[in-house]
Amino acid sequence: MTAAFKLWWTGLSLREQRMMLVMVALLAITILWLGIIRPVDNALSSAREHHGRAVVQNAQVAAKVEAVRDLRRTVPPALDADVATAIGQSASEVGFVLGKIEAQGRDKASLSIASARPTAFFGWLQDLERRGIFPETLRARANSDRTLNIEGVFRGRAAQ
Repeated sequence: MTAAFKLWWTGLSLREQRMMLVMVALLAITILWLGIIRPVDNALSSAREHHGRAVVQNAQVAAKVEAVRDLRRTVPPALDADVATAIGQSASEVGFVLGKIEAQGRDKASLSIASARPTAFFGWLQDLERRGIFPETLRARANSDRTLNIEGVFRGRAAQ
């Protein structure tokens, strides 16, 4: 094999030998580029993207964990009255007219509000949550006058 190659090589002129060397060098560079450098570069960029997404997800999870810890640290005080009374007092302070409120034990109550502005209602809902009263079920339907018709069941924090 080597003898046949040497015979073929010596049969080429000097110019042809140089062109063959340039061709082999370019072929080696192309194989190196396409076979090693580009796949490694693609793998590195993919790893950077995965790492970036993992860092973002880690930060999101850490923020959620911290929010849960904050919630546990800021447990509202126990309610002085039953849930129905606390909801009724809070609703009258804000100016909601309760259509119905029924106590279902000391720690649970159902209510309905015929008409409430959305921003006022959801602000009031956050205030209730700060006091330790959470919605168990909540249904809000839009009225024709851009208000909400609210029906829900609320539970005190101690019962959860």
